[in-house]
Amino acid sequence: MLKLGVLTFFVVCFVNGQLTDKTTTPNASGSDVVEAVVNLIREACIFPNDKKYLRRLAYVESMDGLEANTYRPNYYGGIWQIDQDMFQQIATAIVLDDAKKMIKQSIGIDWSKVQWVDLAKPLYSGLAAALFTLLKAGKNGIPRGIHYQANFWVNTYRPGHLANVFFTKSNKLETGCKRTNTLDLVFALDSSTSLAPQEFDAAKQFVKYIVDSFEISSDTTQVGVIRFSTTLDGGFNLNAHTSADGLKKAIDGVQYKSGGTHTAEAIEYAINNCFTTTNGARLGSSKILILVTDGRSENRNETLRQAAAAKAKGISIFAIGVSAQVDERELNAVASQPTCTHVQILNSFADLDSLKAEIEQVSCKAPAVLTPNKYVYGCNSDVAVQIIQTKSNVRMILSLYLKY
Repeated sequence: MLKLGVLTFFVVCFVNGQLTDKTTTPNASGSDVVEAVVNLIREACIFPNDKKYLRRLAYVESMDGLEANTYRPNYYGGIWQIDQDMFQQIATAIVLDDAKKMIKQSIGIDWSKVQWVDLAKPLYSGLAAALFTLLKAGKNGIPRGIHYQANFWVNTYRPGHLANVFFTKSNKLETGCKRTNTLDLVFALDSSTSLAPQEFDAAKQFVKYIVDSFEISSDTTQVGVIRFSTTLDGGFNLNAHTSADGLKKAIDGVQYKSGGTHTAEAIEYAINNCFTTTNGARLGSSKILILVTDGRSENRNETLRQAAAAKAKGISIFAIGVSAQVDERELNAVASQPTCTHVQILNSFADLDSLKAEIEQVSCKAPAVLTPNKYVYGCNSDVAVQIIQTKSNVRMILSLYLKY
């Protein structure tokens, strides 16, 4: 049986020491702690589509716990600064019962036993912030974009404050994706007959918008594009362009060509052509396929078969469906787990640019694929790896080589 496991570790290059989970350490602080909490909450599907709000909120409220008054005497709101009355609203809100059950099932925390004093632990403070935000957002959800989130923050979290405070502080976090291991990123763009040429142009603009989040080079992030309908042509491989300017010019040059929605063929092409060493894929890199489509595939069974084959090779799939004709069940089956963070449904291609934050988050955290080989990661590297398990027992040896 094939199994996939994801392991995250931090290479620190020390001889003697111990590991501490700072997400549950009282009064812990820092961006690494906040990001670990946010990722845990997202991956558990408790608050999957927060649109980076939870991450921004930690910085706005306490500068990731680094502000001097974060852990002040007789106040236990923690990094996310959950006031006692906010905590009481969470405790008594019946509409949060399902979310609390999910917290218990996925993280092992029984929220009925949590006290306000526990929020001095970053994970508990982050969960409380997620629950409070879910309570206030209701069915409308969290708005996309810093400007709209700033207004949401004033209306729900900090009445009486200025939206510009949220806006200004959040912008300090918009520094793009910082990765320690390489990323091979391929976009598969649907150009079937149901799309208008201007919608395909919007998809290309979206790709260029995402490209701006990454450092493009043969040593960091590489990007390839597949254009698919009945045929597959007009795209380019991962090693075709090693600068952002050249890459964006090539994206502009991909031409619209109508036809059927041959999604299976696009995924198969990605496996057998794009993600090969011949065409630029790198050993031990994180590999992501972002599928942008507006409808149902021509052959659902074959599409699911090819998607399974891609995931078995360690390719993470992010599926974006645009329009009411999208088969959401199919996209959920195609995408990587958890689907709550790997599937997005939009009303129109004009909404694509609003997904930049989500794509950046998923891409930055995608694991590297490890097949039997020797891998070298630098000291102080934060590395997420995926181990493809084909047998019941897998042995992994982690060796730290110190160079002087």
